[in-house]
Amino acid sequence: MSFFYNEKKGKMKTGKLVWLVLLAIVVIPLLTLGGKILFAPVAIATHTVDESINAAKEVVSIVVDGKNIILNYEYFYNSYNDILATVGKVSDANEAYESLMVGLSDNSDEWSFTQRKTWETRDERRNSLKSVLRDQVSDYNARSSMLTRNIFKGWDLPDALDVDTLLGGI
Repeated sequence: MSFFYNEKKGKMKTGKLVWLVLLAIVVIPLLTLGGKILFAPVAIATHTVDESINAAKEVVSIVVDGKNIILNYEYFYNSYNDILATVGKVSDANEAYESLMVGLSDNSDEWSFTQRKTWETRDERRNSLKSVLRDQVSDYNARSSMLTRNIFKGWDLPDALDVDTLLGGI
């Protein structure tokens, strides 16, 4: 007795064979695809969780790397000292500007060509140094607010700097 052979009629049962082939070609792949679609959120979530864990491990290994710790620690001290040096330069430039203004008339139309050029040079230097200082303070404050960098900043350094406070009204 065979599944595909009808012994009474002596013929192959083509109807069952067609349905079996149809089942193998169409229905089984559709069920497989349906299962993948059904369980896709679980697979994606598992993959995302694995990626997140691996990314977190990588961040931790970078953050606590000895070279990174030393670089961040040195950055804050170097940056703070550079800022203090720039404050000194702004102060010197401001003193030079103010000393020039003492000898000049209040009316700029009465200035000579040399006096005007000297005034422009000193004013430009003073403003340029203030701009450099603002950039330095902005970078220091940005890095200081980053948790992965801030934890390696020296305890004796300020958390944030303010240009107006540093210049003291200059």
